[in-house]
Amino acid sequence: MKEYETPIATLDSDILTLKNEKLHVLLVEREKEPYAGKLGLPGGFIFTDQDETLDDSVNRVLFQKTGVQSSYFEQLHTFGSVKRDSRGWSISIAYVSLMPWEEVENAQAGRNVTGIEWKAVDEIKKGSLAFDHENIIEMALERLRNKVNYSTLPVYLLPKKFTKTQLQKVYEQVLGTPIDKSAFRKKINELDFLEETGEVLTGKHRPAELFQLKPDALVCFRSNLTK
Repeated sequence: MKEYETPIATLDSDILTLKNEKLHVLLVEREKEPYAGKLGLPGGFIFTDQDETLDDSVNRVLFQKTGVQSSYFEQLHTFGSVKRDSRGWSISIAYVSLMPWEEVENAQAGRNVTGIEWKAVDEIKKGSLAFDHENIIEMALERLRNKVNYSTLPVYLLPKKFTKTQLQKVYEQVLGTPIDKSAFRKKINELDFLEETGEVLTGKHRPAELFQLKPDALVCFRSNLTK
């Protein structure tokens, strides 16, 4: 036995976005074994000679694999066992980030990746992904849904400027259930975390006023919107 055992140390990035009004996760097709040819989350090894912090690692790995850069990650959980990786005892520090579609739509296959795919989270089947990545995605969704009722977190799935209708649709997609429009509008007005931009969204329907988060907006959304 070595003086100090060294498990395989990796990072996995769970990037969530809204595509066609449905919650999607960014997946990559693995080039190498284990699980060559199978889809999984963008992930990779921690390089102790390059990465000074875990933040450095997760940003480097994500950019190398997909070309995507995120300004904000939340550490989700550390997964580890002797069985999760055929190469040896493995730990993976999982991160989650919410990003608007406009910032991720140009993601492309990078290092050790043969392709990428945006997959609707409600279409992911058990056993369809590499390693334990279904568990990581499931935990990320649970974390997000638990935070919906007391935070503005889902706003980060939207562009910087958005309508109240778009905002409501985001919350509905995250919760997986419709929300009463009048109750939703009342609550966001009470919380006062939005400011007018003076701009409107034009298109097929009548113009709709555009809003954005106030710079000092409190991360607060305490009422249960589904009631």
